[in-house]
Parts: sequence; structure tokens; C-alpha cells
Amino acid sequence: MSHPGKNREGGKKEKTPRPREHKKLALKIIVGCVAALIVLAALNRIEFDALYVRLFSPKPLSDTTGKEQISFAVPNYSENIFEDPEYMAQIRDVRYTEGALSTLITDGNYAQYGAALELLHRYLEAVIAGDAEALPSFFTEDYKKDNKLPERFTMQKIYEPEIEFYSKNIINPGKSDQVIRYEYVMRYRIMNNNGTFRDDVGSDAAVPEIYEILEYESTGEVLINSITKIRRVAG
Repeated sequence: MSHPGKNREGGKKEKTPRPREHKKLALKIIVGCVAALIVLAALNRIEFDALYVRLFSPKPLSDTTGKEQISFAVPNYSENIFEDPEYMAQIRDVRYTEGALSTLITDGNYAQYGAALELLHRYLEAVIAGDAEALPSFFTEDYKKDNKLPERFTMQKIYEPEIEFYSKNIINPGKSDQVIRYEYVMRYRIMNNNGTFRDDVGSDAAVPEIYEILEYESTGEVLINSITKIRRVAG
């Protein structure tokens, strides 16, 4: 038996949205669409490739990035460093390392260790003597084309020089233009460094460098082709 004013599901009437609720819902939809368009427009202006490179590409080491300020001694071009007893008391002989063998060369016989090592010793001697005029004779034309050699510098109080054999390979083997390519790691300290020869290192500090040396078998020339500094990557 049915009762007037009641439906079969308990007599509750279904609610229908009011006109005001329709307007609120429509307004929310419009605001959402406008916000989405603003976000899309902003995203469209971002260069994602450039952003990715900035965020995820490793930062290269360079001479200008984070370069520390170094305090140098005052240059004295008339000083004879061999008259400085403090410098003369330092270890000035070359320590040569090849594999597990390490030798302090005290007899001056560098030739027995090869022409490349002999070249590096003569190069060090020229630097110690402040002989800027001799420097060009130690380098290949390619090196001199790409790098500016110092035109003048004082005698350098180099001490504790160390040279370590790194690698050797042959370019154009068996041909008339065969070249033997060597790599050596060299490090040394400069007492009272005045920056006239090396302005990348402070006094008594050692920055290791890789010297690439080419031995031209057709002419017998042995020359430095490149010098690469070994830098630590800060963690």
C-alpha cells in the first residue's frame, strides 16, 4: 500500500543541482582551464635542453674557474740563486721512477735513462738558470704555435724534482716518418716563487704535469709537444 508523498525508497526525494551550484562548478572549470593554459605557456618558454645541460652536465675544470689567489715573492732579476745557502741545502737532484724502480740521479748520467728524460733534465736546467732564450729549442712547432712561452723570467729555485715514466707508444710504425711518443709525469717545488715563470702555483707547492715528448727517428729530434696540468677534483 502506497502512501501519498512518499516514494518506494523511503520517501526521500532526489536532489537536483541548483542554478547557483551550476555557476560555481562552471567557474571552477574556467579557472582551472586558465591556470592550465598559463602553466603550458610558461613551460613552452623553457629550453629544456639547456636546462638539462645546466643541471646534469659535469662542470669542467679550467684555469679560471675557482682559481685561488696566490701571493708571489718580489722578482729579483739580478739574484744568483746558487749563492742562497737555504736553496742550496735543498734536494736538487732528479728522482726518476719507472714502474717499481725509483732512483735519485746524483751522477748526472741522464742519458742512460733515454733521450726523453735527458731532454727533461736539460729543460729543467734552463728554467733554473732563468734562460728564457733557450726555451723555444725544447718544444715542437705545434706547441709554440698554440702556447706563449715566457720571454723573460728570473732564475728559479726549483727543488725536489721528480720525473715518473707514464707511457710510450709508436706513431706510424715501420714508416719513414715513425715517431716515438712518450709521456712523463713531472713535479717540482719552487722556493720563493715570484710568478715570473709559473703563476699557477705558490711557493713550495707542487702541481704535477704530464709532458708529452716526441722522438722523431728520421731526424733524431726529441721535443716537448704538450704539457698538461693534473688537477684534483674537489669533492
